[in-house]
Amino acid sequence: MRTTLFCLTFLCVFMLSNVVYAGTPRCPRQQVKTKLKAKLASTRVFQATAKEFTDYIMGPHSGEGKILGFVNASEIYTKFQYSFEVTKINDDLYCINLDRVNGYFFAAPRLYLPTDYPKSSCEYKEVYKHEKRHLKVLYDFHKKNTKKFGSHLGRVARKVPVFPPVSSQKGVDETKQAIVDFFETEFRQFE
Repeated sequence: MRTTLFCLTFLCVFMLSNVVYAGTPRCPRQQVKTKLKAKLASTRVFQATAKEFTDYIMGPHSGEGKILGFVNASEIYTKFQYSFEVTKINDDLYCINLDRVNGYFFAAPRLYLPTDYPKSSCEYKEVYKHEKRHLKVLYDFHKKNTKKFGSHLGRVARKVPVFPPVSSQKGVDETKQAIVDFFETEFRQFE
């Protein structure tokens, strides 16, 4: 008896919610097109003394250690360009859909080498060899993750929720920003 009563109650609630929902305008789901462009810029080489490197990294008067060279990978990032489609569904309601996302995966490594040693010296060659290993790690990271980032871009695009229709330009702008925020938050889950 209880089971029957529960099933009837559930069925009535389900049917009523569908009747109410059927009268509410809603936006259709749209297939989002994605594209990822990867660029690995050529390595820029900078030279300075070991003291200048140490002061730059550790601060002046650190007195601890000596930095002979380093690789700066701070210019490795992803950025996105969004394209939206705004569709009028009746006299005063608009649907905002993400139409396309172009992603850019960019890396511009910088190599810092010491001027304290002649380029032909063993010390200079060892520092250079060591820093080249760091560069190889950065290059390998970029190459290995380009395809993964592209796949992740498509997965995130398929997760973008369908937002309800809006009736003003302010609503259009807010929905676009909500879609961008959702997309970037989801994409960052990978990194």
